[in-house]
Amino acid sequence: MSTQEFMLSKFIAPGARVELLAKEFVIHSNAPEKKIYESKVVDVIGNDKLEILMPIEQTKLVLLPVNGEYNLHFFTSRGLFQCDAKVTNRYKEGSLYLLEMKLTGSLQKYQRREFYRFPCVLDMEVRELTADEKRGIEQEGEFIADDEAPGTKAVILDISGGGLRFTSATPFEPKSTVVCNYVLRRESGNRRMCVAGELLSCRRLEKNPGQYEQRVRFTYISPREREDVIRYIFEEERKKRQKEN
Repeated sequence: MSTQEFMLSKFIAPGARVELLAKEFVIHSNAPEKKIYESKVVDVIGNDKLEILMPIEQTKLVLLPVNGEYNLHFFTSRGLFQCDAKVTNRYKEGSLYLLEMKLTGSLQKYQRREFYRFPCVLDMEVRELTADEKRGIEQEGEFIADDEAPGTKAVILDISGGGLRFTSATPFEPKSTVVCNYVLRRESGNRRMCVAGELLSCRRLEKNPGQYEQRVRFTYISPREREDVIRYIFEEERKKRQKEN
């Protein structure tokens, strides 16, 4: 994480998605166990306050308590930012239910977070592009996955917002484009991913005959899919820290 501090109003804009992590376990009337909430920035007030939408869980508003303290993660076009903040007010404005948040710590950026490699073990299917997928990329510059195309079994060894490393019994040609199908088990529900990327390297594993270690750089992945990968990494790291503590 960068130690550089940033002005809130310069880097966080209305519409940015934000994730709230309770710094202490707080029981809410309609969400007794949930500690992570998703919301959206409505307005930025100076350099230490912002308005966000009150989170919703299962169609119900989550009344986060005034003075409750949270760690905020912002997902923006400029990258990922985080800071500590507390709820200073709750109110309704028109049809919107809002929270006023005041920063209790400086805004900081996760430098190159999307390229941080997170070690994991995830099942995956990987395959070459189909003829229709190739045609779509060549003619439209767009990857449209063929959900019926079969793949070969593989295991992801590490993953980031920029790509992944995996092993499989099938080697692929470096610089070729491959399709990766896998599931991220998120706290808010499983995310099925189908993204395409450039195969960067392929090497035979001497200690595991018949298996190849290969690396892929995502080249056809939507911003939301990349965000899902990054959030998955956040959640898994939190679980790891909680076990260590």
